[in-house]
Amino acid sequence: MQQPKTEDRYSCETLLPMNTLYDHEHHLTQEDVDMANKLVRHIEHTRNPRIPQV
Repeated sequence: MQQPKTEDRYSCETLLPMNTLYDHEHHLTQEDVDMANKLVRHIEHTRNPRIPQV
């Protein structure tokens, strides 16, 4: 069963408050935001809502 495409969950503005130390050392970029959204999409697409997983 294919789930509908998820809109990007994060933006620079939403990730910055959760990652202030990272931003201080490395500067949060759009590439970081894109990677976070890619990981969220991967997790959502590989989960089966009927079978619990660790």
